[in-house]
Amino acid sequence: LEASGHSVLITGCDSGFGYATAIQLNDKGWHVLATVLDYNSDGALTYESVVKECESRHSKLWSVVNNAGVYGCGELEWGVMQHLETIIQVNVLGYIRVLRQFLPLIRRSRGRIINVSSVASLFSAPGTTVYSLSKAAVSSLTDGLRRELYNTGVDVIEIIPQAYK
Repeated sequence: LEASGHSVLITGCDSGFGYATAIQLNDKGWHVLATVLDYNSDGALTYESVVKECESRHSKLWSVVNNAGVYGCGELEWGVMQHLETIIQVNVLGYIRVLRQFLPLIRRSRGRIINVSSVASLFSAPGTTVYSLSKAAVSSLTDGLRRELYNTGVDVIEIIPQAYK
């Protein structure tokens, strides 16, 4: 696919996979809309701001890469509840918020959704129960969305990486 005329929205570009992906796609000529962790910040992207940005560049939103995530470890019994809730809030509900916001644009372009989960979605190591749960939820979300969008021309992809910093 030629990059010209196509935009990609990538969440979690503070570091790691998101940062590296944003740099690489930008170098290949893609119009990259890179986000950082706080969706409530003044710079948070809205549906309207993405439409406006794409129109100003004569491009369409072709892909959403749901990559934002937080890691947490510690035994479930001893974990601080607020920290455990943050893991679910960012790793699961954050993906859902992004998808609900931008899915109409992806449908229009018949593009693709890429959800980044983790090898932790396949098994829970001691001390990673809630993190693993959140990544298993991303796997389930991806599978369900793939079925919901069957025959729409939208591809739904899951990437299951190991640890990366």
